Amino acid sequence: MQKITRIGTGRDSIPDPSTGLPRRISCEDPNTWIAEFGPEPEHVRSAARWLLRASEPPPVEPQPLLTALGILHHNALQHTASGLPGGTVRISLTRKPFSYRLAVTDNGPRPGEPLTFPVPPENPDPGIGTGLHRLADLALFWEWDGCAGGPLTVWGIFDRPPRPLI
Repeated sequence: MQKITRIGTGRDSIPDPSTGLPRRISCEDPNTWIAEFGPEPEHVRSAARWLLRASEPPPVEPQPLLTALGILHHNALQHTASGLPGGTVRISLTRKPFSYRLAVTDNGPRPGEPLTFPVPPENPDPGIGTGLHRLADLALFWEWDGCAGGPLTVWGIFDRPPRPLI
């Protein structure tokens, strides 16, 4: 059973009392952290802070995870129903002995929009449509799961360098 609690996210993102977002969702696995965020763009920054605090001790090299999280969270808000009022983005981070698994789940397609799937464009315009290419560069492997018309999860496996010996 999952327990849900609110996340204290800092000065620029106060949980919305009507939705309780962002909120942490407890998991019985001590190496997995899950949180749900709303459709507000400032929740992307809140998610990055959550990831660093949740994964205590923080990753030795957090930038690839933070960049990938920003790409996936932004894509969910921009391209799916997660970016609409009442939308949510669920983020989970699992720590493995030598890697992290980062997963971002959206609310599925926007009403009336054609179905799309996370496939990098062959020839993206500079600065537009490059997120999944950047994700491929950052992750050891990435994939997506979901069914047409339903929520979609994009996930990646990221290197977890060992902590330096003291």
